[in-house]
Amino acid sequence: MFKFFFTLVEPGSLSRQQIIRALIISVTGSCFAMVWVYLAQGMPLTMLMERLGATKTQIGLMVSLQQIVLILQLPVSILVERFKSKKPIWIIGAFIHRAIWILPGWIPFLVGDTQTAIYMIIAGVAISTTLAQMISPIWLSWMADLLPKDLSVRFWSLRNATITIASLGMVFVAGYILDLYPDKDDFNGFLIVYSIASLAGIMDVLIHLFVPEPKRIQPVTQFSLKKRFSAIFKNVDFMWLTAALCAWYFAAALVGVFGPLFFREDLELTYTGVSMYTIIASLGAFILSLMMSKLTKKYGARTLCVLLLFITPLLAYVFFFAKPGMMEISIPYFNKSVSVPASLPLVIIPQFIAGGFYSCIAIIQLHLAGILSKPRGRILALAIHWSLIGLIASAGSFAGGKIGDTFDKYFKDAISIELPHMQMVSYHILIIISTAIAWGAGLLMLKVRRNDDELTMAEVFRSMKIALPLRAITFVYQTMISMKINKNDTDNDTE
Repeated sequence: MFKFFFTLVEPGSLSRQQIIRALIISVTGSCFAMVWVYLAQGMPLTMLMERLGATKTQIGLMVSLQQIVLILQLPVSILVERFKSKKPIWIIGAFIHRAIWILPGWIPFLVGDTQTAIYMIIAGVAISTTLAQMISPIWLSWMADLLPKDLSVRFWSLRNATITIASLGMVFVAGYILDLYPDKDDFNGFLIVYSIASLAGIMDVLIHLFVPEPKRIQPVTQFSLKKRFSAIFKNVDFMWLTAALCAWYFAAALVGVFGPLFFREDLELTYTGVSMYTIIASLGAFILSLMMSKLTKKYGARTLCVLLLFITPLLAYVFFFAKPGMMEISIPYFNKSVSVPASLPLVIIPQFIAGGFYSCIAIIQLHLAGILSKPRGRILALAIHWSLIGLIASAGSFAGGKIGDTFDKYFKDAISIELPHMQMVSYHILIIISTAIAWGAGLLMLKVRRNDDELTMAEVFRSMKIALPLRAITFVYQTMISMKINKNDTDNDTE
């Protein structure tokens, strides 16, 4: 029975329809994986640590450990290329590390001391993430072997949009469940959330059993390790891409995990209120992901990425004008009201766009990493790529926690800068630092050579016609319409 699931298929033996079917199965599984991500590693994890009384430094440490273990991709990528098949390794590793995520929900019940519980959760998360990052390049290489290059951008864009919208409701469900158990000593809500998350993660693994794996065309183990490393580091564009994204992920890590803390502690939102901001960003990711294929074709992946790296961090400055608290909004004809964040009218559009831009950068990364890495040695190349990103990003998370705790302890009251609706807090400082680093990432991305058919940055700005809002709206409309009309364009492209 199990032999059927792990039988390798001959290269070129799958028809176009069979490949698309396999990719659809993979995306279906990834929808469950995204439910696991949102429930296990998103807002609930930060809120669980906050409920236990963790400091910003401890939360930063937890995220840093998740990122620093990316370095383990390197030895695993070297070893895995000695095996004929990648799929069984990913299936076993993914099943174990997804199952571990039921533990954070149980630890508060089993351990009385909160500090012990905090460090047990940090250790459990680190162990699970270690397994996850060891098998991550295996899955990416498996998909790269299966995915035709002319479908690359369209697949990653549609995959991202699909898994985002499929798991969107779970963000609200998580916030709603946690608000049902608001008492500081009541952890039943977290138990429910993490049980659902673990089951969803395991479902992804089981569904991927039905995704075929092509045989490797030519094993790379015949080359010495030194030559394989040398070939990767001589790939100048791939290394500039890696350097740029290292800086970007450092900037994102500096603020990312501390967003929910800012919403809860400084904006005084409920768990449902925090989830609303996540849902808004996810909707942005869904909408803009649908446009990515056309935008990339129009501007070029590298040029578009540069533009996004400069614009995206600026959207966070809306939180300098955010108003703390919740407010009631009445629903016409139903004689009811709902509680929403008081700053929602101000934040909703920038948050929507920011979610879309973050998603677009991730899609471009997956596309460019696959295209710029050579087919031979791709697993090792992706392992180096993600290992370097993990090392740099881990420093960002830990630095963000340290900066936050230091500012709160020594400078918050001493400086006391008044914003329109609140006093400046450590999160605002992190936004400023993150912006400068993100712009540095944009400059590094300019080092990646653009294709001849890509627009230059000057041409992009001329074509956008920022001074004409109506033209911008028309462009968005035409882009979405042309995606539908020209749905077969990408399929007809050649390398």
